[in-house]
Amino acid sequence: YEFCEAHTMPKPAKRARTDDAGASGHMLASAVLSSVTCPISQALVVDPVMAEDGAIYERDQITKWLSSNNRSPVTNAAMGARLVAAQNTRSLVESLLESESVDDDAAAAWHAASARKKITGALPGGIDAAKVHLDRAAALDSSTECDVLREALALRDQHKGVLTKAAAAGVTREVESILSGRTRSPMTAWRPDLKAGAIIRLIDDRDELKRLFGRPAPGSQKAINIGPWPDYFRPEGREGRVVGVSEKYRAYRVSGRGMNGREMKMIWPFDACILIVENNSGNPPDSSDDSDDSSSDDSDIIGGQRSFFDLSGTADSDDSSSDSDDSSG
Repeated sequence: YEFCEAHTMPKPAKRARTDDAGASGHMLASAVLSSVTCPISQALVVDPVMAEDGAIYERDQITKWLSSNNRSPVTNAAMGARLVAAQNTRSLVESLLESESVDDDAAAAWHAASARKKITGALPGGIDAAKVHLDRAAALDSSTECDVLREALALRDQHKGVLTKAAAAGVTREVESILSGRTRSPMTAWRPDLKAGAIIRLIDDRDELKRLFGRPAPGSQKAINIGPWPDYFRPEGREGRVVGVSEKYRAYRVSGRGMNGREMKMIWPFDACILIVENNSGNPPDSSDDSDDSSSDDSDIIGGQRSFFDLSGTADSDDSSSDSDDSSG
């Protein structure tokens, strides 16, 4: 009996070693989490980089810090701006999440931030990978941010379905215009800073367009009067690329293809235009003060305006005389 009792009763020393192992494991987990937490944001790193001080940071956070500081946020020692991507650190975070070593709030925040960066292209993976992150974030902790992004993805899927139906019905162009927002209102303010390469479109209302071309645009010196509008002259709804501005007409110099397929130059009053795509990375457009009507190029562009939309490439006699009048300034 004594032999059995001696070998069946637990020993206090073994319990102590088990407790020590648990404490050590907890300390190890805390150390690992600390190593993948940005010292600035105190959040798990999503797009991790290693700075010159050897610490791991969230890319956006340390980039912003270094824009106005030349010292380490951790050691306060002098530090350069060189950053090195730390993809292995992101993989470590993913492993911690899979092992459930991270609390739900922190995990949900990491997945939501990962989704946003994948949507914008800051991280690889694209929309489909972003959707996986958003679903995981929603399962851990509901947030308005995730709800809105998931709703947007649902609309994207619905968008694809509508385009498929539009193709079958033969109305793809019209549906694309609606879904892309190309039915927006005309510009209400003169934008001389609109950069070259921006895409603009003339309004769809033919009568209103004729009126806008026949009177000076708000703040302009004179009207862009292009004469009679024959039936074949259909500028409404046409798109073009901004190549310059005209202060005299408060108008945009535009390049695009006419109905005859030729590349043409035109000039459109700003309040007859709908801004489709603003080219934020482009150069400022060429500008003209148009101080001398006789030396301005605007007359040539206006003269070519009609042929931009001329299906035959020729105008009738009345139109030709109008061109001559216009080109004379």
